[in-house]
Amino acid sequence: MVDKVSTAEIDQNNKRAPELTGRAADILALSIELFNNSGIQEVSTNKISAELGISPGNLHYHFKTKVLILTAAYEQMEFELRAAVSEISFPLTFEKSVIWQENVLSCLWRYRFFFSGLDFFMQRAPKLLARFTKFQDWMIECLAKLHEDRINDGTMRPVFAPNTTLQFAANVWMLWLAWIRWEMINTGISTKPGEKNDRAVIYRLLKHNFSLNSAYYGKRASEAISALIEARAP
Repeated sequence: MVDKVSTAEIDQNNKRAPELTGRAADILALSIELFNNSGIQEVSTNKISAELGISPGNLHYHFKTKVLILTAAYEQMEFELRAAVSEISFPLTFEKSVIWQENVLSCLWRYRFFFSGLDFFMQRAPKLLARFTKFQDWMIECLAKLHEDRINDGTMRPVFAPNTTLQFAANVWMLWLAWIRWEMINTGISTKPGEKNDRAVIYRLLKHNFSLNSAYYGKRASEAISALIEARAP
């Protein structure tokens, strides 16, 4: 049996990024919004400072380069994702299962610019991309453990050989990231921020995820999870 995700293990990995306050926090929050709406390549430090109504020198006092802003955003994203996993409690009921998926998908959507800008990171910030790759491996292992828990309690059917639970988890993660990009490209939602639109996206992502996993669930589990997702319809 694969060990369940332990709070001790997650806490050990989940080191909080340096907490920003004041002007630095304002710069980071606005930068994330601009990156999401316009894309990393289209947002310069001069544009950020102009939108915030401060001088470029003031911005550079807090962040010398755009890569440093992106690094701060990434650290914040990774901490929030690890926290979303750390909040999972066992036994994993149907409701808890939907809630943790909702929390993780919401976090991915809040930082969607990162997943649409991977080419930028490969060219301009390879060290940051390497950090993400290491974190991604950890996340996939956690997903595998969570799926294994559902298999062991009889909620999910086992994955058939030669596939493995780890491969299944990797497919789930890759599809989550692909769906994030799909939403940005096909719905134009990135140019229409707002709580209502964000809820609609998360609802669709939950439905996408369930469509992938539903074949592994029995009738009772499928009906319960489907009802919980539909209750989140905007």
